[in-house]
Formats: sequence, C-alpha cells, structure tokens
Amino acid sequence: MEVLAVLEHAHEAGLVVWVDGSDVLVEGDPTPEALAAIQILKEHKGELIAYLRQYGDGQPPPLDRPPANEQELRRWLDWTADPEKFALWLEWAMSRREH
Repeated sequence: MEVLAVLEHAHEAGLVVWVDGSDVLVEGDPTPEALAAIQILKEHKGELIAYLRQYGDGQPPPLDRPPANEQELRRWLDWTADPEKFALWLEWAMSRREH
C-alpha cells in the first residue's frame, strides 16, 4: 500500500496522523475502522515518517480541498514543488471538476 493511500485510509477512519521526531502520532476515536487503520500505519511507520518529514511540521498537505490557512498552503507548495507530485495532484484536481 502506497503511503498516500495509507494516510487517506487513516483519514477516512477519522484519524489525524502526524510525525513527532521518530514517532508517528495518531489522534481519533477507537472505532473498529480506526483500529484497523492504526495497524496499517504501524506496518508502514518508516515510510510514513520519511514521507511526512518532507513538511516542516510533519503533516501532509490538504490534497482534497483548498488550503485553509498559511501553514496548509506552505505544505501544499512544498508538496507540489516536485513535478511528479504536482502532475498527480493536477490529475486529481481535474478529475474533480464539475461539468
């Protein structure tokens, strides 16, 4: 499972995930879905830490909505600075356009 898919799965289960040093921290209600997502997070801890460390505060950018504040905008700018990641985001954004 790709890191972004792991994070999306955790988000869908109602979890907030971030990195603090060498730890992956998780916040949310302990529902069965959340507990299953936590297990997947544990299996991908190293990949998650490497991915989330790309952003100054250890949190991923909002990719499913516009940035809500300057900090989220900075995360998004850092993420989309990579041409391949920007192409992925643009493809997603264009598929979400209402006709």
